[in-house]
Amino acid sequence: MSKLDQFKGNILTKEEKEYRMSRLIKTVQDDNFDMAIDLELVPYLRRINSFPFIMTTQSCTGHNGDNGRKAHFDFRSMLSEKDTIDLLLRPVSEFEGVSIELMLEADKCRYCLWLDNNKWKKQIKFFVSLLETISKELIK
Repeated sequence: MSKLDQFKGNILTKEEKEYRMSRLIKTVQDDNFDMAIDLELVPYLRRINSFPFIMTTQSCTGHNGDNGRKAHFDFRSMLSEKDTIDLLLRPVSEFEGVSIELMLEADKCRYCLWLDNNKWKKQIKFFVSLLETISKELIK
């Protein structure tokens, strides 16, 4: 059983975040580790993952829409399902070209944001602004 298979449930734990963060760091450093990561996404992933209550799991810039692929990133959250939907997913889904998918795997869920290939940077920046707002609310 892999370490990731040991993490169960809908809510991201601190232990899982630490494990996923170490894997992300290794993936960025070593492009032969599991799968390469689109280097253009790395600064955005680092910013998203700097918040203590969220962790990205998979991502791709969509390779300019080749083969019908869209830019996307997946994440797990320490927020409740309701807060994740109300505070993150609903606002970002108002962008034209954004769709959201719930990914279920090994008794845990990830949220996947499929982005517009021409506007993904703007959409990710908006997502980060939502994280900043949530973070300020959590500190109060």
